[in-house]
Parts: sequence; C-alpha cells; structure tokens
Amino acid sequence: MADGEMLPFVASAVNKSRLLLRNSSREEAIAFLEQWQSGQRISSAVVYEMARLAGTREVDSGRYRDLITEAIQDDVPETLDSALWLASQCRARGDSGRQLYFLMNALRIAPQSARVLYQLGEYYEECHDLDNAARFYLRAFCIERDLTRLYSLVNVLCMLDRASEAARICQEMYLEEKNSEVADHWAKCLIAMGAHDEAVHVLREHVKSESEERGFTLMELGRILCHVGRFEEAAKTYQEVLESESSPYVRKYAMSGLAYIALAQGNESEAASMLNKVLLNLNS
Repeated sequence: MADGEMLPFVASAVNKSRLLLRNSSREEAIAFLEQWQSGQRISSAVVYEMARLAGTREVDSGRYRDLITEAIQDDVPETLDSALWLASQCRARGDSGRQLYFLMNALRIAPQSARVLYQLGEYYEECHDLDNAARFYLRAFCIERDLTRLYSLVNVLCMLDRASEAARICQEMYLEEKNSEVADHWAKCLIAMGAHDEAVHVLREHVKSESEERGFTLMELGRILCHVGRFEEAAKTYQEVLESESSPYVRKYAMSGLAYIALAQGNESEAASMLNKVLLNLNS
C-alpha cells in the first residue's frame, strides 16, 4: 500500500458504493459497505465512507461505535481524510494519544498539507505544548495563509513572548489585504510588545480606509484605548460608534464601553445608567 492510497479491493468497494449512491440510493450504498466490512479486516477508508454517507447525526448516535473503536485501536489509516476523521473521533473520545497517532499518519500521507499542519498546531495548543504548536502553525502558515487560523498563531506566539514575530506576520498580511480582523490582531501584538501608540495608530489608519466593518474596528480601538488608560479618547471613539453605526450589537458594545469608562473614573451612577440602556436594547 502506497502512502495515501487504498488497496485495490478497498478502492473497488468504495468506488462501487459511490456508483450505488449515484445510480440507486444512499441507503443501498451504505448497506453494501456495511455488508462488505462485516467480512473483512477493518478498513478506515470504508468506515469513513460509511460514516460520511450516514451523516454526523447517525454517527453521533452510536451507529458505528464498535467499528470506529476497532479502527482506532487497530488500523493504519489508508487516506488523508480517514486519518483526519479518526483523529477527530479520538478527540471527541478524549483519547489524545491515538489522536496524535492519526494526525502523524495524516502528516506522513500529506507532509505539505496546511490542513494537517494546522490541526497539529491546534492539537499541541490544546495540550499546552506551545513550542510545538507554534512550530506547526508557522509551517502551515508558510504554505497557506489561513485568516481563520491567524488568531491561534498570534495567540501562541504572544504567549511565547514572540509578539514581535506575530506583529511582523500580521503586518505582512495586512499589506496584502487590508482586512479588519488582521488589523485587530496586529494591534493586539503591538499591545503585547508595549507599543501602545503604534497599536492605536494602526487601528486609526484602518478606520480611515475601512467602510464596511468600520464599527468593529472602532470598537477594538476603544477597547485598546481603555486598556492603556486613555479613557477620554476611548469615550470619543465609542460616541463616534453610537453616532455612525446602526447595528444593535455594535451599539450595545459601545454603550458597555462607555459604562466601563464611567465606572473606571468612579462615576457609578452614570455607569449604571449606561448599563440600563444596554439592557433595554437587549430586551427590545
């Protein structure tokens, strides 16, 4: 068996199930695979195909619990999809040892897959092994700059006191695409470095160039200004949000920010008044 390839008789079974799915029905395709697997040594590729056809709800209800357990205990995964799927099943069962086994098999099958490398980074982050988490996240990021994974990468690097490295990555991404989320992460890195003025500058400049998500950037700017104790500027920022934004969520956040500022400055009655307005908005 070559890496990432099914044995011929396994591939034949999977292909036949897909023909049945196309020409007959999903139920016939599942029934064929169930009958085939009952007479063969466990095949993760076939079990994965059955689970995929049956759907998440059926799998979660325990339909293939015994087969999945057998695959977790005994099988060497034949395909990238089956390896990652079994890793996810191990994660759901709290079996981190076998989860890593299947993730490493996925890496063996596809050593340049950003998808696999990101999942390994996530695994090590959950295990609080931040050095390995950063290593795999960075390897993945070099292959595919996935914006949805940027928070994890930035968070891990900052916890390792590598905020300047994280800031450089964010700056490079921002130059490629002036995205609000990237700007927010970049500012957080700068705050972690103690470069408060630079963080504020990044967000102010982004507000000037952004129209669609301007309110969310202003909220982050207000939060950072509060974080560094620049309450007057933060209050003006939140007031700007209230004057220019119609989104209930954004307005609620801005009013909560104003309440926080009032409380930080010792004005409890004003803070209570602002929070009452937040509650009224939530109720309506």
